Amino acid sequence: MNTHRPLVSIITVCYNAARQIEASIRSVVEQDHTLFEYILIDGQSSDGTVDMIRQYESQIKYWISEPDKGIYDAMNKGIDAANGQWLFFLGSDDFLKPHILTAFAAMADEQYDLIYGDVELSNGRTFHSFVGTKTLFYNTVHHQGAFYNRRVFTHFRYDTGLRIMSDYELNFRLYAHKNRLLRFPQVVAHCSAEGVSSLFWRPLTEIRQIQRKCSPNRWTAYTLNTLISVYYYGIYLKLLLKKHVLGRPVPSDV
Repeated sequence: MNTHRPLVSIITVCYNAARQIEASIRSVVEQDHTLFEYILIDGQSSDGTVDMIRQYESQIKYWISEPDKGIYDAMNKGIDAANGQWLFFLGSDDFLKPHILTAFAAMADEQYDLIYGDVELSNGRTFHSFVGTKTLFYNTVHHQGAFYNRRVFTHFRYDTGLRIMSDYELNFRLYAHKNRLLRFPQVVAHCSAEGVSSLFWRPLTEIRQIQRKCSPNRWTAYTLNTLISVYYYGIYLKLLLKKHVLGRPVPSDV
């Protein structure tokens, strides 16, 4: 039995990511090797991704390439393989900031269930993660900025029936159940601003579903569902107003 438990298990799930995954891998293997184990879950890519993984195989604790049922199924496989005290999910087109694990190690405290930082986006903006009342309505913690205590996954796995918002379900539960959370005041990773979760309307349906599933009663769920609908439609009306008054285009995903 392996009695050594690394500080962080870094889990990357990927599929046909040959063009971008090397930068992501290098951002991990260039961290302090005493602080992490690296896990890669590939969905049986056919574009050279596996060849790229093999180039770094000596620095990867565990990897597989096999069909899966989507990103959350792959993430669950990564959780099952992880041995670290903290779990961190890094996208195949994202990369860690230099020496960030060293900075995290200096403040990691096992009394917390989630330690979260900021994320630099490819469009030049910074996603400032926070936790508060708004967390009940949408995801306020960026996944590429979140370090989860391994005990969080004792009775939780990502819902494979959701396409893009199962990571929000975990953050929703942690806030609603008053778990101990701590802000990490640093930019943790650089993240692509593209992807399905960046689309405007698509998350709304799944957020409603999560609120219904996680709320303590149907009246709470109904209230939250109503408020999130008002929030989204309010944003949409503002975008339309800018379009017609200021001549600014409405995003294509709206």
